Amino acid sequence: MTTSERSPRSQSSSGQPSPNSAPFLPTARERQNLTPFIRYSYERLCLRAALARTPNVFWCLSSTCDAGQVHRSEADADQDVKSLFVCNTCSFESCTTCTTPWHHVLSCEAAPHARAAATVNERASLALVESSSVPCPNHCGARIQKVAGCDYIRCRICNHDFCWRCRASYAVIRASGNAGHKETCKHWQATGHFGTFRH
Repeated sequence: MTTSERSPRSQSSSGQPSPNSAPFLPTARERQNLTPFIRYSYERLCLRAALARTPNVFWCLSSTCDAGQVHRSEADADQDVKSLFVCNTCSFESCTTCTTPWHHVLSCEAAPHARAAATVNERASLALVESSSVPCPNHCGARIQKVAGCDYIRCRICNHDFCWRCRASYAVIRASGNAGHKETCKHWQATGHFGTFRH
């Protein structure tokens, strides 16, 4: 490879690139040797850099989307509507004024405080859910709450049935009787006596 194939870079007396030098740009041949992920990332960064100087280009703020588009606001729309950016790829809504997720009727100044309060409320809600429910023993991700009734529970998500008190599976209890419950459960009986249970 000759020096003319690379982008020019000025070097300091130590042989290191100087801080004011142009960034290293791989040649077309070098780009072909990159892994697909690295090549895609490189091309996305080049696109972002090229569009950064384009007026009204806005990038989606969703953590799962990296699309960008030109944002045109209606000239006669009020300021709130002018700031609303809706991603054409994923429909995520953002505010172009403060570059945060869309905050609806709140001003850009009030939005961070409201988000902080919402985060506190969400944490309190999650704490309440965790303290008043249990995860499905079948690991489907559902949280289950018992309001009243017997200790036979069936998950509405995966249909796994289990004992509320000891979380033993009713497949085991049906096979071995009440010995299938955990020994600390009030329904456990060492003899394997088949107690009654509802389906």
